[in-house]
Amino acid sequence: MPSGSSPSPALSDCACGWLRFLHRKANVDDSWDRGGQPSELWDARSNPPMLSFPRFDLLDSSYAVAMMADVTPAWREVYADILDRLVERHTTWWAASSSSPSPSTDALPAPGLLAPR
Repeated sequence: MPSGSSPSPALSDCACGWLRFLHRKANVDDSWDRGGQPSELWDARSNPPMLSFPRFDLLDSSYAVAMMADVTPAWREVYADILDRLVERHTTWWAASSSSPSPSTDALPAPGLLAPR
């Protein structure tokens, strides 16, 4: 590399793996409608009882895509495809409803436990 030039932006091997996974997850054929069910690829187990809903994985996935796009803007078609599919899910029942089922609703804290009334 010539002196004074900077290396081309690149994602690490780990970040490329996450990008492949996000692309696969965004393109899975599942239904987020009221009668449907998000794919098992969408995390519904981590951080119970408050964040164990697929909609939180959906939201957090968009942050990762934005950070990767900042590093490698030349891949914008891939990022746009992923984000388009995430946005489609953001407007569904599973993403918007507070009554969508939780795998651990019995583990919710008592009212007032997290914040005083």
